[in-house]
Amino acid sequence: MAVLLVVTVGTRDLFLDGKPISCPRIEGEEILNSFKTYQQRLSYPIIRPVLEYLFQIKNCEVIDRLVLICTDQPESTDEKYRNQDTIAFAYILQRLIAKEWGKKIPDIQIFKISSNPTLLDEMYEFFEMQIPCNKKFQLEDLETCYIETSGGVPAVNTALLFQAIRYFKEKCCPLYVSEKTGNVIPLNIGSQLLEDYKKEIIKKFLEEYEYASISKILEREKTLQSSLYFLAEYARLRLYFDFEGARKAVQYGLQNAKKIGREIFEQAVLDIEKISQKDPLTLLEELYWNLWIKYHCREYVDFLGRLYRLQDALLRTAVEKWLGLDMTYDQATQSYKTFVESLERPEYSVLYEYLKTYEGPNKKPLVLYWVDIPVLTACLQFLAEKRGDENAKSLLELNEKIKPLIQLRHQTILAHGFTGVSEARIREKYPGDLLSEIKTLMNKIWNIKLEENPFDRINSWFDQLLKISGSEI
Repeated sequence: MAVLLVVTVGTRDLFLDGKPISCPRIEGEEILNSFKTYQQRLSYPIIRPVLEYLFQIKNCEVIDRLVLICTDQPESTDEKYRNQDTIAFAYILQRLIAKEWGKKIPDIQIFKISSNPTLLDEMYEFFEMQIPCNKKFQLEDLETCYIETSGGVPAVNTALLFQAIRYFKEKCCPLYVSEKTGNVIPLNIGSQLLEDYKKEIIKKFLEEYEYASISKILEREKTLQSSLYFLAEYARLRLYFDFEGARKAVQYGLQNAKKIGREIFEQAVLDIEKISQKDPLTLLEELYWNLWIKYHCREYVDFLGRLYRLQDALLRTAVEKWLGLDMTYDQATQSYKTFVESLERPEYSVLYEYLKTYEGPNKKPLVLYWVDIPVLTACLQFLAEKRGDENAKSLLELNEKIKPLIQLRHQTILAHGFTGVSEARIREKYPGDLLSEIKTLMNKIWNIKLEENPFDRINSWFDQLLKISGSEI
């Protein structure tokens, strides 16, 4: 595993006779040209402790590459500023370090900054381009990139530090050399910035209910609390209707949680247990919010898939509850034989005769052993016509209005075609506010309120956990 050390060379990085050199460019060039004469009088009080720290404390066998970042502004620059350039210092340090450390630092590269090093915005953009692309910053099988910025220009130091953390992520380890003691101090700024950055990414994903992406971040990085990972898994699996998996996720979360986290997972346990009872109305509510999220996230093909499932669930639940018919699917015969057996009972004789004479799709009789949308629609039509059931009429009206969308669904990759779906196309097929109308209908016929999106509540739990310290989670 390779080690990279990047150092910004400042005016205090090279001493002569134990003192700083007042004019780095002019005096530095003189020293460089007469290197052997000055060699024994030179020292590098900031870089030396870093090298000793890496070899003695961190037990590095080799620093595979040392990059010395220096300034070398053009001749058009004001002499006062150009004379402070550290290009000569970098070449001197290259020779001093190579001679003293030899094979322990086999590759010493010099990286020049030719533009104004005091402009933070320019330096930020400069390193944003250079670090990913310049070969001097690239090492195969990199384990750690150490960044030492104690002596350079503040704008260069800041920009380098931020962009190195951004590019190398957890592999980046900033170091600080204390002027008073000479001790090397590893800085936590990298992990702190990365953690804050990840939190911001998570918040963006929460806006789009992208729990799978959040789960991947938390599983891979391992820097944030495990409670957040289990909460993401719970939300992801619940969104996929994998309620057993969601239950396991909240149980793991509860085992690892403390204080506020425990309260959150206790509520999540209650929520998932209620859903797992598979009460038809509870499942309808869950399916509605799943449909809502797909539309919100502009996943319109999946939205149509959920709508098709909701159509069937609404009709099926209505027929089961209002007519009391058994619609259990029989695996042995791969049919709804219990439905037909129910119809053959005397109390359903009128309905049975109605269904047998009902004209199905393509003017063909209904296949009663297969309880599909046409059969369910016919049952509701019976309630509307023969009993004057207003709820059945409302449901049939919605069912008729969404037919163009269902037909569109059949033409997509979910069914038999390759037709694309856009919001404009959905509005063309259904000009009204479909989600609002479904919500109103479910409230009217079954008193399903649909007042709070349960996934918004999960998002609020994330917000709580992201704001508090690890000991409280």
